[in-house]
Formats: sequence, structure tokens, C-alpha cells
Amino acid sequence: MKINKKIFFAVTVAFELIAAIFILCKISLIKKTAEKEKRIYRFECNFYDPFNPLKGRYVQLEFTDEKLPADFYDEICKDGKFILTGQVVYAILSKDENGIDHVTGLSLKIPENRNFIKAKFSKYYRSSDEENDASYVRIKFDFDRFYLQEEHAEYFDYLRSQDHPLNIELYSDGKGNVIQKELYIYDKDDGYISLVEFYKKHHKKGA
Repeated sequence: MKINKKIFFAVTVAFELIAAIFILCKISLIKKTAEKEKRIYRFECNFYDPFNPLKGRYVQLEFTDEKLPADFYDEICKDGKFILTGQVVYAILSKDENGIDHVTGLSLKIPENRNFIKAKFSKYYRSSDEENDASYVRIKFDFDRFYLQEEHAEYFDYLRSQDHPLNIELYSDGKGNVIQKELYIYDKDDGYISLVEFYKKHHKKGA
């Protein structure tokens, strides 16, 4: 019995080690591909600071580009196709004059000669009120959590209601997979700087 427990423990450790090595190799490959093919993207986002008892503090990100015009859905479903909730779609990207990427279309296949990232289809819905009566599509990005040290996360929760625009920079490979590069917050003196730099600069004197 003791031998079996030792073997089980050794196999478990080996499996976790292999999984960790695989993840690190995947991250390295995506980064190299992104730098080589210039697939580095930046999205504007909002944030708040939740807590996970197992993983700790993180910044939860919300993206305006996850809400899209219904025309995007209609275009890829014009041949009678139907998109299921949770289905992978490819968000086609274009940069604005400030270097921020925006979703300008959706595709069910990897777009050729276009910038894009993977997303998941969430829902097709109609917003009906006196001022706005229109249909929309909502997609979901899988890079909506940015983990921070406890003290940093608590500080940025304090900033939630203040005027500090935020954007995230991403590496992407040729298949639409992404990893987070850095999260930036606007500083009136230095422009967009990393959250850690912002914290070091402001937390003692207040933002």
C-alpha cells in the first residue's frame, strides 16, 4: 500500500510538472510568434477588483468591444448558419489613430491576411428602451482577469470610481490564441504606464 501511494504521488508530481512545462512552452511560442509577425494588440477596458479564495486578488476586466452591432452576426449567418453559445469565433481587428484595437467584424474561420483573436460567442439580444431600440451581439474574451499582488489589487479597487483610463496589451499567435503582455493605466504626467509603476508612484501620496 505504501509503495502504491508513493507511485501515485510521483506520477501526480510528474504530471503537474509536465503540464507546467507545456504551458510555459506555449506561452513562449505565442510571444515569439507575436513579436515576429507583429501580432501585438491593445484593448481599452474598465476594471474592478474581485477576490478568489483559491487564486487571490485580480483585476476583473470589462471590454466595450465585447458588445457588437447585430450586423456582425447577420453577416456570418447569412447562409443559414447558426452560432451556439460558447462557440469559438474570430474577432477581426483594426487599430485606431491612437493604436487601440477594435473589433470590426466576426468570422467562423481564421481570417486570411487580417489581424484577429479568438473569442467566444455569448448571445444575440435586443435592447429595447425609449432611447435605444437595437439588436446586439455579445462575445467573450478569455483574457479578462489580470492577477496582482494583494496590496496592488486593493489599491486599484480604490481607483475604480476615478478617471483613470486603462488598456491591456496582448501577444497573439497566428491562430488567435493570446497571452497577456501588460496592463496599463493612464497617468496625467507620464501617459500610459504599467499598474505596478503607477502604484509605486502614487500609493503613498494618493492618486
